[in-house]
Amino acid sequence: KANKPLVKEFIEERNLNVLFIIDVSSGMLTGSTEKLKSEYAAEMIATIAYSVLNSGDRVGFALFANKLISDEKLTNKKSQFSFLIDRLINSEVYTGFFSFEEALKYAITYIEKNTIVFIVSDFITPIGWEYNLTLASRKLDLICVVIRDPIDMTLPDADLEVSLADPTTKEQLVINPSRIKAQFEAESKKQLNYVISQFEENNLDYFMLMTNVGFLESLIEFFLKRQNKWR
Repeated sequence: KANKPLVKEFIEERNLNVLFIIDVSSGMLTGSTEKLKSEYAAEMIATIAYSVLNSGDRVGFALFANKLISDEKLTNKKSQFSFLIDRLINSEVYTGFFSFEEALKYAITYIEKNTIVFIVSDFITPIGWEYNLTLASRKLDLICVVIRDPIDMTLPDADLEVSLADPTTKEQLVINPSRIKAQFEAESKKQLNYVISQFEENNLDYFMLMTNVGFLESLIEFFLKRQNKWR
């Protein structure tokens, strides 16, 4: 009316809730590269958590083995970052096996609707979680991060006897890697493909990381794709 341009400035209101469900089973303490799976996961989680908290949004976490080990409610306090990292680098936290089913039940029951939930694990876990994955995917914005070491997918081509120990039961087994290499690789690939098929069937976002390759490039690529997906 005054023949002057009117400029309105809109400030984006962001109230993101980001919660990490983190596999702290004994299996995450294994590795054949410079970093154990647990160490690699901790660095990747720290990168995301720092960015979220720096934006003023809220971060929470739940550490899971065969049951809930500990959890922290969502908060935007910067002290949450240090507390999270202190927990992840404490080897005494890691125990037992990872129950994906129990982790999903926790997510369905206790996590606020529409929270962005990163589930970080190697996902080497017994079946039986499929129904709860579907329920959780309907309530939450799930992002599954598969972290594996090369030794999870293949064995060295060595014609010699090697003693292996189960990190959970402590049972030992003597094997010849070259004799079971093909079967091991086939079973590992089959198991991974099944897990991924369930993610895709439920239309979940996911990405896979290997501990012998840096995660930063994959992380950036994933978030760019996710951004384009929701435009």
